[in-house]
Amino acid sequence: MSYNTILALVGAILLGALCGSVGSFTVLRRRSLVGDVIAHSALMGIVLAFLITGSKALPVLLIGALISGILGSTLLVWIQNNTKTKPDGALVIVLATLFGFGIVLSRLAQNSPHSASQAGLDSFLLGKLAGIVLQDVLSILVVAVLALVTIALNYKELKVSTFDPEFFGAMGGNPRAFDFLAQVLLTTAVVAAIPMAGVVLVAALTILPAITARFWTHRCGVMVILASVLGAVGGASGVLLSSSAEGMPSGPIIIIVSGVFFTISLVFSPIRGVVAAARTRRLQIQQVVQRIEERARV
Repeated sequence: MSYNTILALVGAILLGALCGSVGSFTVLRRRSLVGDVIAHSALMGIVLAFLITGSKALPVLLIGALISGILGSTLLVWIQNNTKTKPDGALVIVLATLFGFGIVLSRLAQNSPHSASQAGLDSFLLGKLAGIVLQDVLSILVVAVLALVTIALNYKELKVSTFDPEFFGAMGGNPRAFDFLAQVLLTTAVVAAIPMAGVVLVAALTILPAITARFWTHRCGVMVILASVLGAVGGASGVLLSSSAEGMPSGPIIIIVSGVFFTISLVFSPIRGVVAAARTRRLQIQQVVQRIEERARV
């Protein structure tokens, strides 16, 4: 295993764990598509950061992505709160508009002194970890540790405000503050994971592990931990598979691996799986038939 592959592997494990934990609260708050809006909005910030600074350093581009992602999520909330536009319509408007700006700017960047392909901007569409360096991994480590510590310190408040914000407010809490915190954590996770999964697919990296974990438990804490483990394993598996063949994008492979985990859980989960549900229905039918037969005998 090469040095670059080891760095990419470490980065993928950290980001997978971060996306899994943050995605759990996103799924429980029923905001799965918000991550998609943030990710598609981020492309505009990445290209603008490159055009303004002329730098292709990952931290510089991710700062642009973070600002653009915050702009996208803020615009989404404003449209939902101040217009009569339906939530799904607002999602489409913000996602398509800002992603369109990103595509146009990327074409303009191709005509700049440093072309987009030279800067590696195209790799942000589908994700590519081949060029990751130690400084990038350390940046990811700092972001992941800060986000995970924030979740651990505010776990109870995040949990209660997610399931029952009115009760949380009645107990003296501030639901809007923790709603904003969950939004910031999601934006941070999405932006940090863009180099790995790309703006097109990164939202799935935050959602798939969380939905998969939901099949196996009803407890929030267990779900967060399990989603982190699934995200880390999916990220590591995707990097190893993509590194086995030259030119393979890491993002789609990571999503495929996560999709396999989801499919297995969908079928075989003893709590919410298809097989368990079919078995439960069959037992219920047998019980009903048995009761009918007993009444017929009487």
